[in-house]
Formats: sequence, structure tokens, C-alpha cells
Amino acid sequence: KKVKVYYIDEDIKGTCFLVQGEQEAILFDPGMAYYGETVVQRVREILGTQPLRAVFLTHSHYDHVAGLPAVRKAWPGVKVYGSERAREILLKPSALSVIRSLSGDAAEAAGMDWDRNYRDEDLRVDVVLEDGETVKIGNHSVLAFETTGHTKCSLSYIVDGELMLCSE
Repeated sequence: KKVKVYYIDEDIKGTCFLVQGEQEAILFDPGMAYYGETVVQRVREILGTQPLRAVFLTHSHYDHVAGLPAVRKAWPGVKVYGSERAREILLKPSALSVIRSLSGDAAEAAGMDWDRNYRDEDLRVDVVLEDGETVKIGNHSVLAFETTGHTKCSLSYIVDGELMLCSE
């Protein structure tokens, strides 16, 4: 299989990666809220008319998930995969409030503006993955495995048996 991997947010030393196959594309960790529109722009430049099929979350920390509303706005049908614990966390109003607050602090520290009116309900996991579960996205297989330590909701992934994307 011919797979291309792009480090989307290199200039802010983030954790957002795009895996592009011939017919499908998968985003791993959409990154910071203030950087969400830039992630969307860069992914669109790479994909052209090719759709973004899926987003995989390594964990629920704001610097990994807060760009998700911008991604959902750009690709309304995208499916978001993550752990059961990440799903539970992102359903809590208190967690969403912390994510919003930390996102504002990060934007201010970076001297960046961001869309403070994003929809909290866009910060969600659509498909829960279990430890050792493999998901097919087009011609690609993504194996999810628990890597607790940094957080209790951390997952890492192996794409097509050869590319590993780790939670911190």
C-alpha cells in the first residue's frame, strides 16, 4: 500500500498527523483550538477533493482534541475514534469548560486568535475503540491499543502493520 504521512502542525510542535492513502485519509489528533482552521487549511491543501474519512484521538487533552470543531465544520461526516474513557471525559460539561479555558490561555500565550464560538458538542468520540481492536478505513487497517500512563484514556495506533502513532 502506498501511504503518505504528513506532520500537519510542525511550526507549533504539535501532534497532528495526516495519513493519506490512495482513496482515504485519516487525521490523528486535530490539535489546539486556535490552530484548528490552519489544520483544516493544510489538510485541504494536501487532499484536494479527497475526503477526510476519520479522526483518531490518542487522548482527551485539550492540545490534542480542541481543533476537532474546526475539522467537523470542514468535514461534517467525519467519524471520530477514541477510547471509552475519552468519550466519557468529552461528555462532561466540566471537562469541556476546562478545554475551552485552556484553549483560550494557549491562544493568548501564542498571540493567536481563535473561534471562541465553536460548538462544545463537536468535541466527542463517535466510535469507541477497545484495546486490540482493528478498524478498517477504506483499504487501511488501524490497530488501536491502550497506552495508559500519560492519561487513563490514551490509545496508540498501528496503521497497516507498519506505521505506529503513539500517544505521548
